[in-house]
Amino acid sequence: MPLAKAQAFTRAGERASAVVVLLHDQKDADTVASALRAPGLDVLTWRDLNQLMLQAMESSMGMLYMFYLIVLAIVAVVVANTLLMSVFERTREMGILAALGMKGRQIMAMFLMESATLGALGVILGVLLGSLGVYYMATEGIYLGDIDVAEMVSADIAYGETMYARFQWADTAVLSVVCWIIMLLASLYPAWFATRKEPIDALRAL
Repeated sequence: MPLAKAQAFTRAGERASAVVVLLHDQKDADTVASALRAPGLDVLTWRDLNQLMLQAMESSMGMLYMFYLIVLAIVAVVVANTLLMSVFERTREMGILAALGMKGRQIMAMFLMESATLGALGVILGVLLGSLGVYYMATEGIYLGDIDVAEMVSADIAYGETMYARFQWADTAVLSVVCWIIMLLASLYPAWFATRKEPIDALRAL
């Protein structure tokens, strides 16, 4: 309701017990709070009003990192299995290369180079597709106008009608590098296995 009607309903005259300020960027909260502080006024930022919720969010980040590790472990298993199947399918090729004088470490380096290239392409493609999704969420957002989010989360935070995503380039870079390294490590066993075949045995393989 309009402020005047709310004051009349509560018989507050021209006073207001609380004023909630909704900013476009949460990073400006401390600056605006410092500018509004004055004798007789209690100025609280969203962090001051929601310490418990922020602590819960920090704890949930630990679970999120565990989820990342599980996903990366699955990626490592899939990559190792795929490369091992590739070794079995290319046994004759490796036998021919060995018969032509290619050494075991060179064959191993060849497989590692292939896995490094495929891993880099996969990471780049994943980042591009993921960035498109984040870009859409950052520009269009999730409309919350029909949902009473304040009651679901906290009554002390003022929410807009739309929630927007935000790019986290540092986290994306770290996860991309870690994923690429894990894929390289997962390819070590298939690459080592590829060098174990004797050339004559490899040439006889179907």
